[in-house]
Amino acid sequence: MKKFFSILFSALFFFGFAGGVWAAEPAKIVISPAVIDEQAEAKDLKEFSVRIRNDNEMAVEMYPLVRDIVADGADAGVSAYDKKISLGSWILFSRAAIILPPGKEAEISLKIQPSPTALPGKRHAEIIFAQGTNRWDAEEQAKKTAQARLVINLEVKEHIVEKLEISRFEPAKEIFIKPPVEFFLRLNNIGNRDMAPSGEIRIYNRRGSEIFVLPVKRENQAIKAGELADFTSVWSDGQTYGKFKAKLKLEYGADAKALEDTVYFYIFPWKLLLFLVGGITLLLLAFIVALARRRRAFSDEFIIEDEEEDPSVINLKRR
Repeated sequence: MKKFFSILFSALFFFGFAGGVWAAEPAKIVISPAVIDEQAEAKDLKEFSVRIRNDNEMAVEMYPLVRDIVADGADAGVSAYDKKISLGSWILFSRAAIILPPGKEAEISLKIQPSPTALPGKRHAEIIFAQGTNRWDAEEQAKKTAQARLVINLEVKEHIVEKLEISRFEPAKEIFIKPPVEFFLRLNNIGNRDMAPSGEIRIYNRRGSEIFVLPVKRENQAIKAGELADFTSVWSDGQTYGKFKAKLKLEYGADAKALEDTVYFYIFPWKLLLFLVGGITLLLLAFIVALARRRRAFSDEFIIEDEEEDPSVINLKRR
């Protein structure tokens, strides 16, 4: 009997010690890659393949745990519900238990997609592959012992939108008696960056020849994001008359995006305009007079023909 208890005690001591070692020294798990460094903009989708290999001589059961951390690995204290800054909330993968026999490996698909409201900056998170008989046990083991983990570093780049549009480009009026000719330009900044456009208005005569280049100016040229800005340009050197074309060309942004538009206008000096109006009026009066005379002549001729006697009719007065 003593021998039986001695053997039983030894077995319990051995397995208890072994169990203590298992709790203190988790089975060796190799994660590849061990670190993911990436950059993304809000709503970008990044996909990765992660391999998990069990280099121990016994099977292991693991539960993936995700937490936000700071650069030195400490807990960031960020709520997983804060979609603006929580990298952990942007990580998408299966969080079911992973059971690996000795020497075997598993592959999991991992996706990272920052929230549309994600703020720019560097974010850090880790996925702990904690061993345990269930998720609660794995969470407790993760607090007490070193566990295999994957570190994720993500820099959220600011989503830059550089976009201007022409809301209005036109001369002050369509017909001018004389210079100066004033142009009005209104730009709408529908992006999220302040923009400072630069450009010119080129003036062409009726033959299509360029005769003047007018810079587009504004005292405070930067247009704030989401705002409208008005520009006024004046051409005061026009000495000719006729039909003209004004072509607007602007550039803005880091990629020198182009904005273009074209309008037409006329310059008629008052003397020329008076001459044309007077000439047209005289021609119209002459036409009316000529038409009236022709109608009168036609009427007189018709009356004379009616008054001529018919030879076949006997005039009794003459007898």
